[in-house]
Amino acid sequence: LLKMLGDVEGLTMMVLPPPGAANLAGLLRQREKVAVKEAAVLEEMDRSALKEAGNIATGSALTAFSKLMGFRLLQSVPDDATDMSGSVMDGIIAEMGRASDRILAVRVGFGIDGENIDGALLFIFDPAASRKIIDAVGRTMARPKR
Repeated sequence: LLKMLGDVEGLTMMVLPPPGAANLAGLLRQREKVAVKEAAVLEEMDRSALKEAGNIATGSALTAFSKLMGFRLLQSVPDDATDMSGSVMDGIIAEMGRASDRILAVRVGFGIDGENIDGALLFIFDPAASRKIIDAVGRTMARPKR
């Protein structure tokens, strides 16, 4: 979970299913594949590796988004949460003040040593951001094609 700051504000999060998160952490730390029942138990170094993977994936997506839309975007230091998806989302919605009703979802995949791990990047925008994004898309679509 990262805060999105700049011309458009909101929250960004990378979501992975527990087995995928455990496998990605293991691959990043060069360990053997973790059994599904052990996937819920992540060591501090596993969580750190996942935060960095999320930081890199989110940074890449925000860079592409900012170039496409002409926005200046920054990201905060990553944080993490491990719980049932409903509980995590309730906390995020509370942080946004229940004011946001727009989410941009982007599929993300990690391919390492023949392992494919699927997840998603979720961009939860501040309500004022929706108008800015729609206006930017309009400007982008109006640009002459090269």
